[in-house]
Amino acid sequence: QAAAEIWPTNPKLEEFRDLISNSSSVVQVRNDFDRLLSENNYREIFKRQYEFAPVIKDDPVRLDAFTQIMGNLKRIEIALNKASEFANHGNSYEAYEQLAELREEFPDDPKLGREIEKLAPTVAVFTEALIRARQLEDRVPQQTGSAMSFYLKARGIYPKSKLAEEGIQRLLDEVLPESSGLAPTAEVYE
Repeated sequence: QAAAEIWPTNPKLEEFRDLISNSSSVVQVRNDFDRLLSENNYREIFKRQYEFAPVIKDDPVRLDAFTQIMGNLKRIEIALNKASEFANHGNSYEAYEQLAELREEFPDDPKLGREIEKLAPTVAVFTEALIRARQLEDRVPQQTGSAMSFYLKARGIYPKSKLAEEGIQRLLDEVLPESSGLAPTAEVYE
């Protein structure tokens, strides 16, 4: 204040004013980032990434969270684009599988949820078979035969289904374990 009274046109005073005004905007942007992060509003962080990146680059905790969010949302966006291509070419089942795998990992992503909902009417019988198979597989006591039949039904609807194949393989590994010691080894015959 004394410096401003002595030399009001000092160029250093203008730099100081800019620094003060810029720092308040930096604090505001950091606060916005923290708020959006606490709200799990990752889509908004993704939209404003170019605003947040320079402000949090020197904060390792925020930068780590930011990097993880960007990586996850890029994975989701790539899957959404692939699913869109599959759906445009008439392969709604493959489109669904692209998104279903990520849905388990990111259940709260709104865009991913909307795209799955759009596909739902087209793939309803297929997804119903997969869901029913998984329910029977996870049931106590497990309903292995019934679960297998629903996985086979899903694979019958979409023969290239990774989800159905994985379910069938899990059940086969359980029913016919390779390392259970039931099969004789080569050492027995020596």
